[in-house]
Order: sequence, then C-alpha cells, then structure tokens
Amino acid sequence: MPEFKAGQFITMGIPDPAEDGKVVWRAYSIASPPQNQDYFELYIRLAERPVPGKLTTLLWKLGVGDEVSLRMPKGTFTVSDDLVDGSPDNRRLLMVAGGTGLAPFVSTCLDLKARGCSRELVICHGVSYINDLSYADLINSLEKESAENPDWNFKNLASVSRPDEAENAGWKGYTGRIETLFARGDSGLSPVEEAVGEKILPTNTMVHICGFDGTIKAVLAAFEHDDFRTRKTKREDGSYEVKFESYG
Repeated sequence: MPEFKAGQFITMGIPDPAEDGKVVWRAYSIASPPQNQDYFELYIRLAERPVPGKLTTLLWKLGVGDEVSLRMPKGTFTVSDDLVDGSPDNRRLLMVAGGTGLAPFVSTCLDLKARGCSRELVICHGVSYINDLSYADLINSLEKESAENPDWNFKNLASVSRPDEAENAGWKGYTGRIETLFARGDSGLSPVEEAVGEKILPTNTMVHICGFDGTIKAVLAAFEHDDFRTRKTKREDGSYEVKFESYG
C-alpha cells in the first residue's frame, strides 16, 4: 500500500468497451485512514442523474476480483497541524460534507483520533434521505465516545433536506440543505454555533468543505461576513481558514 495523508484521493480507471477500450478516469477521496495499510476504502455512489456516470456505470458491472487501475494518492485537502507562524493549530476543525463528500472526513477523523488529536472536531453532513447518511454507525460511535472520553472532542450534526418525504419518516434531526446550519437566527447564532457554544470565527475555527459546486458556494457565502479566507483570498502572511474540494 502506498503511503498517503488523510484527505487525499486516488484516481480509478476502467476501460470502456463502448469507446474501444479507452480508459475512463475518475478521482475518489480515500475514506480509510492512513494507519490502515491493508486496503483503500472508497465511498462511491452509482451516478444516475442527471446523466449516468461513465465510470460508476462500468464499475457496477464488475464483480469481486475484477481489476481496475489506480493512480497514486495525491491532493492538498489535508489538515495542517500548525499555523503559518509555526505554532500549533488548536482551533476546532469544522468539516462540512454534502452526500459522498463525507469520505475524506471519515479518513481525517479516524487519523486524528489515532494520533491523539485534542482539537474539537465537528462534522456537518447534509443529505436528501436518511438512507444517505452513510457511516452513521461509525460517526455515532465517535460521538458517543466523545461523551465518555475527555481527550476526544467530537460532534456530529446531520441534516436531511427533504424531511416531508415518506423515506424520511421519523427523522428528528436538523432539516434543510447543509448551508442552513450556518444561517444565524434571532439569537445571533447559527445552529452549528449553538452546538459548539460560540460564534464560529477565523480565530477559533478551520473549515473544510467537500461536495458539489453548489454546496460549496452556498457554504462559502455563509462565512463571508466573518472574513474567512480561502487559499485564493489568503492574507499577506499566507493565512486562510477555508479549504474546499468539489466532486462535480
């Protein structure tokens, strides 16, 4: 197994018989932590709308033991342990995921836990249906352990965007698209800020976002009023507080 950092991705390739064997390549974030040297775990959903996904359509036709091509892990969607001045970064890490954008954060949380991280970790996962809350058992166990272990600080906020549909009957958690969790209400705090007990500011929070372009843009807009910066808008000293990775 090649070494990699939590938050990185690998690129998978499968020959397409309909195009004379031309290889279709797609990038997928690694969900397993770097400490797992037995296999890569990927979080892949069959893409059917608005058009069938080229690679997933091919992948779903394969069976156990069939071969695919993989390129080496790479990417910069990783967690920095230090600030630009070299001092430790002890700010909370807020991870915002839309759908399968949860994958790199599963790797990140398991990696940080294995390394004895004491930073506050917060996952916000937005989906359309309850059944899309993949890794729910794992995430719930991490949250439960946080209540029992003072050295592990983990919170989970999940939101379902279509609460009135039959498939979501019984859902009692947050509702609406994931960006609604960052809208400040009459109290002056957003639902996420109420959960962590303070306003989310560049001085206390690093934000990672993964999902579709629309999700990323909506979440970025929610942080504009507090002068959060991305790599493109970083300050003169090189500092910024928002990283994002789009998968479509």
